[in-house]
Amino acid sequence: MDEFDLERMKKEKDVRGLLEVLRDSKSSNDRLIAMFTLGEIIDPEKVQIFIDALKDPDQWVQRISAAALGRIGDPQAVDPLIHLLYDSNPDVRPDAAAALGRIGDSRAVDPLIHALSDPEPNVQADAARALGRIGNLKAVDPLVRALNGPDPWIRSFVVEA
Repeated sequence: MDEFDLERMKKEKDVRGLLEVLRDSKSSNDRLIAMFTLGEIIDPEKVQIFIDALKDPDQWVQRISAAALGRIGDPQAVDPLIHLLYDSNPDVRPDAAAALGRIGDSRAVDPLIHALSDPEPNVQADAARALGRIGNLKAVDPLVRALNGPDPWIRSFVVEA
């Protein structure tokens, strides 16, 4: 059984120890706590750690990593987040869209336009919001088309965009 003093690591903001948990722990709960704690620290020098964690088998580690990357705003996270936008797990795709919107890089526009037609409403909503944040004119026509969609909840996000 893995024995990590996560409480101490959180209190002391022990990045090295938290990284050890990510690398060595078999417990998805420990990895989740470590990733969440690292996400709260928000150190731009740790971008690669969060990028690597997008591949963790635990969706919560992926989601927290995406959120941290969005807060950091480093453009090197754009391509890995675009990849996550196409993940088979529908629960991680909205987080990828939201992070891409926060980063605001135009490379995300086409994949986010594609995400407007994702079968999951949460993905569509976060893609619309992200496109609005990026503000690229290329998204105007697809967003206008999305206003004609059947879901009033999604239309409200499109209007907000």
